[in-house]
Amino acid sequence: MEKLSVRTFQWGLLTILILRVRSEKEKSNPLLPLIPDVIDQLPPHKIWGEYEGGIPINFGNSITPLQANDTPISIRWIDDQPGRLYVLMMLDMDGPTSENPVNSPVNHWLVGNIEVGKGNSWRRGTVLAVYSRPRPEEGSGLHRYVFLVYEQPGGGMISFSETLIPSGPSLARRNFDYRQFAKKYRLGEPFAANYFQSFFVDGEFN
Repeated sequence: MEKLSVRTFQWGLLTILILRVRSEKEKSNPLLPLIPDVIDQLPPHKIWGEYEGGIPINFGNSITPLQANDTPISIRWIDDQPGRLYVLMMLDMDGPTSENPVNSPVNHWLVGNIEVGKGNSWRRGTVLAVYSRPRPEEGSGLHRYVFLVYEQPGGGMISFSETLIPSGPSLARRNFDYRQFAKKYRLGEPFAANYFQSFFVDGEFN
């Protein structure tokens, strides 16, 4: 009986230590600022992204609109399940301002049917919204540009019903209900995420 009590105590202590380590790890997670207004829970994986000139997408770092003018030269995530298909999106969560984000989420990029086994190449996927660079207005402060990846259910292709959004700004990009989109196609919670912040820079596009 005494041995059982000691063993029970040891298991209880181990459980407490594991939960404490997990809690501390979650508190230090760089995606924590996105909860709960962007994501409901921490994704299990990270997105690695890089713009021209070696500029990384790195958990809230600053990137100017000019630096993010074109699609990232590299965007990838963990590929331990070759052949799986994914959805990638990029959203502005602070349009037109973080204090009054009535246009958000703004859909800056949306691609489905991306096969990890082919190098995470979005170019082989189904483009639903052509990439549109950050467009923060003067005086609007910092904007969070969030990249989310969802795993498509069953590993199969999806026949998306959305109308293609062409390049450039468009009213069709505003108020994109990405949670409803994920629900519609049974995507579940985000598989991976990352984000950067951008801001108006006077004279960049003059």
